[in-house]
Amino acid sequence: MNPIEKDMVVVSLSPSYNKWKVIYKMLDEEGIKTEATIAKNQGYCILASLEDNICMCKEFRSIERKGFCNGRLYKKSYVDYVLYVKDECPRCKILLNALKKDGLTAITFGSGKDYIYPDEIKMLPTMQLPNGVFLDYAKAVKHIIERKKSDDV
Repeated sequence: MNPIEKDMVVVSLSPSYNKWKVIYKMLDEEGIKTEATIAKNQGYCILASLEDNICMCKEFRSIERKGFCNGRLYKKSYVDYVLYVKDECPRCKILLNALKKDGLTAITFGSGKDYIYPDEIKMLPTMQLPNGVFLDYAKAVKHIIERKKSDDV
């Protein structure tokens, strides 16, 4: 499955966790300064200038643990689902609240009127599982309920 890239975020599947791996670009003041230094350093990590250290360095891409890269420009975390939503969508809010209530995590895509959804998205909200399957709202709610039941056993 190809990674999803949007607005300084890269999402790909992590087989070792059976979750979505999410890499965020830190857009705070420190991240902006680091990015400028990397640009001056011809794209290399601020900590080294080996070929494998072109930012985002090979070491950070290959490790599975959560946390920051050495230059603190990128942060890696893991989420249970990818959600495609729309601003002010009541069903989207219900689905997000159901996930939070059950201690599940998701990254959302779709804020803003110019967002282009994947071809598989026919109705919003849509939830994508780690195996790549897309679920419409009704199936997503059913999936969350069934997962909760299996976690309680």
